[in-house]
Amino acid sequence: MRLLRAFPAIRLLAPFLAGVIGGAFALERVLPSEAALIVLFGLWSLLCIVLLIWSFTGRMGSFFGALTVLTALLGGVLLLFSVSGQLYRGHFTRMATKTPQTYLVTVDGEVYRKPNSIKMEGDAISSDGKYFGRVLLYLHPDSVAERLGHGDRLLVHVALSEVRSAGNPNEFNYARYLRFHHIHHQAYVPEGHWELVEVCTGSPIRFFIGLRRSMMDVFIRAGLEDDRLAVASALVLGYKADLDQSLLQSYSGAGATHVLAVSGLHVGIVYLIFQWVFIGLTRIPHGERIRSMVIVALLVGYAFLTGLSPSVSRAVTMFSFVALAKSFDRRGSIYNTLAGSAIGLVIYDPLILMQVGFQLSYAAVLGIVLLQPWLLRQMTFNNWILDKVWEVTCVSVAAQLATFPLGLLYFHQFPNLFFISNLFVIPAATIALGLGIFAMPAQLWEPLLKLTGAVLSFIIGAMNGLVELIDKIPYAVTNGVDISVTETVLIYALIGCTAWMLMVREMRMVLPVSGLCLLLALTQTIEYGAHQSQRSLTVYNIRKETALAVMDGTRLQFLASPGLLDNEQSLLFHVQHHWWAQGVKEQHEMELTDSLFNRPFTCNGKHVVLVAKPEEGHTLEMPDTVDVAIIHSVNWKEIETLALQMPQQVVLSSALGERTRDKLAEAMPAGVQLWDVARDGAFTLH
Repeated sequence: MRLLRAFPAIRLLAPFLAGVIGGAFALERVLPSEAALIVLFGLWSLLCIVLLIWSFTGRMGSFFGALTVLTALLGGVLLLFSVSGQLYRGHFTRMATKTPQTYLVTVDGEVYRKPNSIKMEGDAISSDGKYFGRVLLYLHPDSVAERLGHGDRLLVHVALSEVRSAGNPNEFNYARYLRFHHIHHQAYVPEGHWELVEVCTGSPIRFFIGLRRSMMDVFIRAGLEDDRLAVASALVLGYKADLDQSLLQSYSGAGATHVLAVSGLHVGIVYLIFQWVFIGLTRIPHGERIRSMVIVALLVGYAFLTGLSPSVSRAVTMFSFVALAKSFDRRGSIYNTLAGSAIGLVIYDPLILMQVGFQLSYAAVLGIVLLQPWLLRQMTFNNWILDKVWEVTCVSVAAQLATFPLGLLYFHQFPNLFFISNLFVIPAATIALGLGIFAMPAQLWEPLLKLTGAVLSFIIGAMNGLVELIDKIPYAVTNGVDISVTETVLIYALIGCTAWMLMVREMRMVLPVSGLCLLLALTQTIEYGAHQSQRSLTVYNIRKETALAVMDGTRLQFLASPGLLDNEQSLLFHVQHHWWAQGVKEQHEMELTDSLFNRPFTCNGKHVVLVAKPEEGHTLEMPDTVDVAIIHSVNWKEIETLALQMPQQVVLSSALGERTRDKLAEAMPAGVQLWDVARDGAFTLH
């Protein structure tokens, strides 16, 4: 309790963030009516008035604290609701969007060149002015589309479609991810269905995007190319679109992904560089304050330059507070600074709280602030090199302890050799960042630029080689770990209680630590029992594919086309997380061949048949004993005849075309339970 009294911002932060999170997930289940919103806002306003009047009496008590927590909680909910477009009558979610309409779209953010399209986000409004919303557009590539930038306005004539997830169990929910970025609709814009109506010239964001591209051109002039250019762009400028997927996986496996995302480490280095560059300002009257304001302005500019990611926004906000407090001879608490920066960022964009980068960023900093000093004191060295090695190791261990539960929750892996890779990667990234910044003034003299580029290329190449080597070491990464949100909370509680017990030497914490260990063991035991007894058939939603998984306990039989079986990335994205969640220990893969079609098999006491159009000259006869039919392909001319033979439960595979699925749905007799995998998500028979 003393800790909470010392850092008042933390007391408001927890209920406020809980309200934002609760509001975000509540909107996935129900949209509150206008009357409910008015009542909620009225209640919150009343609480604010009561607390304001009460505070003047000077008689604070536990009930006052409870009301404060409730007010912060409701404030978080209302803040989230205020930015949720689907609550407004004119949002695209409130209109029928299947018919093509004309929209005025203002490009927001950077425009990306994809293999077959130009990808962009924008704020759109219908031509009649009645509806609005944020959309994701894919334009047919041409010379005009490639020159689009932030703030440009264009007219598009398309039919917006609601963004939907594939619906496969435990798969990354892309639709939710976009909703947390205020995007609910998307569209592909063919050639001739759009026109540029206004080019923006005065946008600060457009200026910084152009500046970033110019700085990337400097790296190219310096001699960087391929993966080294991509890593330099990510490390210095926060541009990660060109990073190779296999290289990203290597950095992830080595526990060094954080150096590719501009974060507190990078901003701290930039802050120190600016302090050194402008040290001369301290010799003039009020120079310290002037230097601090200049540095803050430059840090904000760096945040815009690197794309305003959550980690950069947090770090810039924190270092700005530190710089200004220092200039006014104030020494604020780092915990209040962190809490204040989090509240400020969430007020600006409440849904930033739902972004993984935001969560990992704050967790890492809290871990370093809380745990690193204590770890550092556990060992001392008289040797300078060993002392620095131990210092870097303590930072790595503290950050990993604070972030690994989130890593297991979201990415299902743990880098076992992170402490080795970070010993080399963090110093190398620090030098590379400094050289990347130095390359900007070095471009004034070509030989110096080439020399800088050669050294930078060597360091990044060595760093890439190291992480690839570590990633290939046997057992360097523990993959396939699946934990629930409840288990994540329990692990964090266990880490907190254990750290408190060791740091404060409070042996009474042995009881809660033991209790948390028992709870975790109990949840794992329950999950193990459920996995051993599971019997299920799952038909996955994978575009233009038929893919089935038959689970018997922790054994799995997976049936799919040869192309899908050979596509590791597609399997990882669509089905592998489901297998990890179900505790699969033994899996067998089988190609879908003609021998498997139109022949019933038994699953969980149900007779199932995988239907495919028969060979030329043959007709399909459905056995009467079939309970579930999974349609892989059909003869277009025989759809109506086939539909009359269907059992009570019919599943349409995502390998079928849209017209075929519509035709089958129309032809099915009354009483047939139809499941369209492409529209309804994966089908599971337990």
